[in-house]
Amino acid sequence: MPGIGRYPFNPFAIPLIETWVKAFGQRMLFIYGENDPWSTNAFEVSRRNDSYRFFTPAGNHGASILDLPEAEQTLALERLSVWAGVPVNAIAPKAGARVAGELPVLTLARERPGHGPRN
Repeated sequence: MPGIGRYPFNPFAIPLIETWVKAFGQRMLFIYGENDPWSTNAFEVSRRNDSYRFFTPAGNHGASILDLPEAEQTLALERLSVWAGVPVNAIAPKAGARVAGELPVLTLARERPGHGPRN
């Protein structure tokens, strides 16, 4: 793309982001697969910031809320519901309703009051 140059590698970027997530990140939800290499460096979170971190058993990089054990799935969906201001059933179907091989579609997108869609 024109106007976008290369950026030098910054070894401090991820530690700075992790510090911000832990200290100031609000309403954040991280889901890692137990077998995902990224889970070894999972972000730390703080419940005082209303943020949560989950690991799906035997999961990989494609882990999702619907792969979590029932109690953790319920907590994650409840928090998303509160944050988005929509009922839980508007966020995701029950895990049992998932069709084998089908990727879940979780969307919290909605229009802001008084603002129509953009063209």
